[in-house]
Amino acid sequence: MKYSAILFDLDGTLVQSIDLYINAFREALKEYNLETTEEEFVHWYMQGWHLQDILEHFRKEETDVPNLRTRRDELYERLLRTKLEWLESGEELLKHVAANYPTGIVTGSWKSYVDALNTRTPVLPHIHALITADDMGKFMKPHPHGLLMGADRLKIAPQDCLYIGDQLFDMEAARAAGMECCLFVGKHTPHEAGRDANHIVTDLTAIKRIIG
Repeated sequence: MKYSAILFDLDGTLVQSIDLYINAFREALKEYNLETTEEEFVHWYMQGWHLQDILEHFRKEETDVPNLRTRRDELYERLLRTKLEWLESGEELLKHVAANYPTGIVTGSWKSYVDALNTRTPVLPHIHALITADDMGKFMKPHPHGLLMGADRLKIAPQDCLYIGDQLFDMEAARAAGMECCLFVGKHTPHEAGRDANHIVTDLTAIKRIIG
């Protein structure tokens, strides 16, 4: 086999969670009179912005909007438990890969998000390693730290892993970690994301042909 282990991104790669996140975050911001369009927020997401970046855009400190983070998480986790769906062929692909390879997920989502979505789209039973924002701390993608942690937990050298994601920062993180990477072109994938990818697919089933 060409690869010894497979690592996945989660949001927008296996499950349809990005729109739910955008809706929850925008609703929480609106409750604090911080308005943004969906188009603008999608752009921030694709740039890898986090709460602090968004607050800086509004010239706010987190102390100016107490409980914003908690409210966002409450809204989002409720949507994950009630509205989330797999991406087409996402569950099938994850099961296939996990049956044939050491398999992990490296996601910028918090562990509480993964626990919430796992109640509706069970990903945890199929993987052998999970790295979340809780593990990465300030070293979020495109920093390679999370991907290197994933490879280490699977006990596979980074150069023998394939990382599959839907964003430019996924591809950049994989390259920085010394891994090959596969871009899944989804609804919110920026045009330039393919510049660092070894493989580009528009259908998750095509990944089976890449990994053999």
